[in-house]
Amino acid sequence: MSFLIHLKRKSTMYRLLIIFSLFLFTSVNAYDEIYKDKFEQVQLFMAKGQINEAFPLIQELYTIDSTNHYTNYLLGVCYTQGKEISPNSVRHLEYATKNIMSTYRYMTYQDKQAPIFAWFYLAKAYTQNGRCEQAEKAKETFLGSYKIKRIGNFTPDPEKDFFVKNIKAMTNECIEGATAQIALNLKLKSKKEPLYAVKLSDQKMAAGIDKGLTIANTLVNRKGKTVYYIGSFMEKSSALVLHQLMTAKGYKYHKILDVNREQDFVNAQQIPLDNNGLQFDPDTTIIKYAIKVGIFDNGEIIPVGLAKQYLNYKIDHYNMDNSTILTLSDKADNYSEIKKTFGKLSEADQVNFEIVVIKDDQILSKEQSVPYLKN
Repeated sequence: MSFLIHLKRKSTMYRLLIIFSLFLFTSVNAYDEIYKDKFEQVQLFMAKGQINEAFPLIQELYTIDSTNHYTNYLLGVCYTQGKEISPNSVRHLEYATKNIMSTYRYMTYQDKQAPIFAWFYLAKAYTQNGRCEQAEKAKETFLGSYKIKRIGNFTPDPEKDFFVKNIKAMTNECIEGATAQIALNLKLKSKKEPLYAVKLSDQKMAAGIDKGLTIANTLVNRKGKTVYYIGSFMEKSSALVLHQLMTAKGYKYHKILDVNREQDFVNAQQIPLDNNGLQFDPDTTIIKYAIKVGIFDNGEIIPVGLAKQYLNYKIDHYNMDNSTILTLSDKADNYSEIKKTFGKLSEADQVNFEIVVIKDDQILSKEQSVPYLKN
């Protein structure tokens, strides 16, 4: 009898073990799929320097696994881009540097090591927090391990490399102690000038305006909520022109928004996501082609005719010589491609718009553009 009871208990234990194993297997798979999805979204946002969009997702990754050194690296990078200095940047990056990958390769969602660039951002974090001696040590560690990428048979000048140049510059400018907080906060405040736009009530309204969010911009605010908006003006009066146009067309529940106030982080242009560094070499000149839709003087109200383009297209802004130049957001890598886009515009737009060349995020003059405007 006791033997049968023992056998039943053993059989029950086996069944429970199998059920637990199946549950664990399912949970791990679910964790991997959820993690992978969020990881890929983070990679996409960070590659574009969109810190505000990436940050809430990285926090979710951190909640899933706070021991992941790569997640701590990404969090630390975000905090170094904050509009307010935070010791959290040091905390996360110090943890990240405890497990640095030695090989140069692409990162996957299963990786838990941090790239060599954790030392670069730790030096930045120490500098921001007035810990100059530690910033200097982080700089030396980074320079001792960092390998500059070759371009074919050509090795770029180390002193012109983005990371070498910047880590030396920021540690040289480091201010020891509490005075660093004051000096750097003043510098960061200059990036918080108001930038006015027209906020849309929700995605449904945005879709109603542009039939698929083709003209609306998005940001993730401090509460982690997606905000849809149109326009981006230094003068509130220009945003009011666009607001009045939308009201006249019958759109409701929209208001003036200060884009910069909604965001906690300053977006960055170059963020290395793995040990391969950037997707392009920092010394390489970037040429893009765009379609210019108009220009108006800074400090002046945007002309109504130009403001109407915001209801037809998604617009980018370039500040040049005390003027704001507006272009269509869709860019091209070559002249023939932008000509195809230009050819699809209405005849009226073709008369008023023009193709421009953007070099290193600056629009070239007509004379400077001539060499690039060839098939």
